Amino acid sequence: MINNSSIIITRKEIKKNVFINILKINELDDKLKEFIDCNIVSIYKGNRTISIQLTKKLILEFLNKKDLNGQMGSISEFFIHLFLRSKNYKQACLWSNLEENSMKKGFDGYYSFENKDWIVESKSGSSSTKGISHHDKLEKAYKGLKNSIEGKSSNNPWENAYYHASIPTVNAKESIVKNIENLSLRYMTSDFANINEFNIIPCSTIFFEGSIDDEANEKEILSKINNFEYKELEIICISKNSINLFFNYLKETI
Repeated sequence: MINNSSIIITRKEIKKNVFINILKINELDDKLKEFIDCNIVSIYKGNRTISIQLTKKLILEFLNKKDLNGQMGSISEFFIHLFLRSKNYKQACLWSNLEENSMKKGFDGYYSFENKDWIVESKSGSSSTKGISHHDKLEKAYKGLKNSIEGKSSNNPWENAYYHASIPTVNAKESIVKNIENLSLRYMTSDFANINEFNIIPCSTIFFEGSIDDEANEKEILSKINNFEYKELEIICISKNSINLFFNYLKETI
């Protein structure tokens, strides 16, 4: 995935150990579709011998069962996985869930990069929603991570992450699987971790119907993250032109 007329990517260090990545996706041109083709099976099912055509069909069937908010959430997660893979992050999870064909998996993503583990959480919405902004979605993503890690959510996120990382087709490092398992066992005994022990990637995606006309407000984002706790922090803000871009891609060659 590279900067071109259909996708614009900027990256900036906004404070020590804090980077912001801003993506604007106006269309899916041939180069971007080719990159998706190379990654869609691995993102969805890991190292499986499933055709791109069947993978598209399965994803399309899943998305068609969801309401608009569910579709936006799943599609935004897909493009976050795609972006992280383009930056050589190693995926230690599946986009698909292991139960009831759901995309829900505790955390939205667990990754490794240069011997560091990273936890991903994504929030998304439509530009038609009054008052929507990247900085508010980032705050919601951060709070979701904090609540999950610190034992304030309704389930054990580490257990879900463990089952994903331990799948042979995911091919996660043994050290990652063991670390997640230990965190899950701690969680079961109410020995909850603190979010400042982890490298985190809160993400925001806003879908536009028509041209993308927003700018991720760096000042507002800084005001939000000043209260964040973390070991290291990566921020991803995606402005994407319509969920139909992905639907149209999925319908091709099916």
